[in-house]
Amino acid sequence: MKIILDNISKKYNKKYVLKNFSYEFKNKYYSITGSNGSGKTTLLNIILGYTSPNSGSVTYYENNSKIKDDSFGFFSFAAPYQEIIEEFTLNEIIHFHFKFLNPINKMRENEVINSLELEDYCNIKISNFSTGMKQKVKLGLALFSECEFTLLDEPCSNLDDKGINWYHKNIEKILKFKKIIVASNNKNEVINKDIININLDKV
Repeated sequence: MKIILDNISKKYNKKYVLKNFSYEFKNKYYSITGSNGSGKTTLLNIILGYTSPNSGSVTYYENNSKIKDDSFGFFSFAAPYQEIIEEFTLNEIIHFHFKFLNPINKMRENEVINSLELEDYCNIKISNFSTGMKQKVKLGLALFSECEFTLLDEPCSNLDDKGINWYHKNIEKILKFKKIIVASNNKNEVINKDIININLDKV
């Protein structure tokens, strides 16, 4: 799959956060960097279809054919501000999530929990999880979903050192199966020497 952004512009209160931005996403691993307010989160939301640009177009291609319907099923997403259903237990939220997206590499639900390293919390409501544990669940649902692209906004927010190591280990594994776009200025969050960097301060 590839994503083509053609002359994308987006403004809020008459101020542009993105202006005439064009890019083709088709490789394995991207980082989007830039100063606060440079449009990193806005760019992710436009790619996902959560936000519409004021001008320009976003086009998705699969096997060189334009995808005519919406992009649901081609993306997964995680961010610290993302809402999840906190009344669910860990078992329930994983079961619910994978009704809509298949788990990557035919993982079973218990294998997802094992990969999250949260086996002792299966029947605990998400509302009782720490902020770092919630972030880990959001990341796990995104990383372990079978899709073309996973988009991550500041993925290591709220993670301790152990959680950051978990993130590094799993993102390297996931790169074998899908393409990843990470929006962040934190070097802990953008690993791998083959990453392609897009600095929005310079476009």
